[in-house]
Amino acid sequence: MRWAICLAAIWGLLHGQLRAQLSSGLPSTRPTSQAIEALIAELSDDAWQARQRAQDQLVAIGEDVLPHLQKTLAQTTDEEVRTRVESAIRQIGVQIARGPTRLTLHVKNANLRDVLDELQRQTKTQFALRDSLGGERKITLDVDRQPFWLVMNEIFKQTGVGTQAMNTGEMLVLAPGNVNGQLPWIMADRFLVTADTRYRSGTDSIMVNLSLWADPKVRVLAGSYYLELQEAVDENGKSIAGAQPTSGVTRTGSRWQHRMICRLTVKEGESRRIARLRGLARLRIMSKWERWQVGDVLKIANVSRDFPDARCTINRVQANGQNYQVLITIQGKAVQPGLANLQPFNPRESIELQDASGQAFLASSLSGRGGNGSMEYTLQFRARPGADFGEPAKLIWTVPVETEDIQVPIDFRNLALP
Repeated sequence: MRWAICLAAIWGLLHGQLRAQLSSGLPSTRPTSQAIEALIAELSDDAWQARQRAQDQLVAIGEDVLPHLQKTLAQTTDEEVRTRVESAIRQIGVQIARGPTRLTLHVKNANLRDVLDELQRQTKTQFALRDSLGGERKITLDVDRQPFWLVMNEIFKQTGVGTQAMNTGEMLVLAPGNVNGQLPWIMADRFLVTADTRYRSGTDSIMVNLSLWADPKVRVLAGSYYLELQEAVDENGKSIAGAQPTSGVTRTGSRWQHRMICRLTVKEGESRRIARLRGLARLRIMSKWERWQVGDVLKIANVSRDFPDARCTINRVQANGQNYQVLITIQGKAVQPGLANLQPFNPRESIELQDASGQAFLASSLSGRGGNGSMEYTLQFRARPGADFGEPAKLIWTVPVETEDIQVPIDFRNLALP
């Protein structure tokens, strides 16, 4: 009896610790090995509700439990435990593939540049910092496996820098004075959604501008220009939902940001706040892609490769003053106009030019001509200001082989009206 009481007390402490860890936001602490092992032990509990609860909590913790689950799988002779462990491993695998990129950072009064270097190591994302302070802004973070944009938003708040939407391929450009950290925001699926501006358009209409910032693992090809509005009410519970156009699809202007708008019906002086704004963003993303890498790019002469729906040809890469031109041709269904495909091979968001050290040139412009299933493009690239670049050494083309249409739920509360 005494042992049972002691075990119950220990189990209660472990569960209390784990609940606190799982419910905390920024900062957070990784669940201990003891807490994880205690959950695994509960997979053989007599009550099926306890077994299911333990499995759900292990999946919620995510990647950190995989070594423990693999060890259990190799050692257990209990078929119920084996089945639940295998199921949890599969669920976590899907979660890793389709969930947000997660970051772990433990820094105190660290330089912004050093923090960005660590983020680049963890995410393979290149950051360009346009800051006269040279990255000397200070950051303190204590986070474990938190979503990428949740961590980035905390960095924005602490440093005063923010994102700068540019056509820079895989690069995420940051600059001071941008107000990401001050904007109303929510996390939705794998996106940070910001309510950028709200302005009056005529006497009865309010336009709400939204930005969806994609996780590093997500590549948005195109999406609806207008939010599919489901609910919009003011502080008095009155509907202020305006008529939304049913058409309007835009290609994403940058690798990271997709912009949308929402129209509300609000007469001057009648409402002060949007109590709730709820709707869906419809996006087309790459669900599977290949990265085509070609070296010795200044010697390229009409190198081609076939992909589903398209043949891609790199005609040549040549110097153009201080800049470089990349000339390419795309042939096939991928360049046919229309909503059904939206030209997923658009090179401005998918081609990256790098020097021998891996530094990415900035994509500054794109021009194209053609039709009837064939397009010729010329891309202009330039070195980042203030950086020491060599000549181009390799070209990387991220080519979609499968696409997926997704719906991102948007749900803002308590937005001020102009």
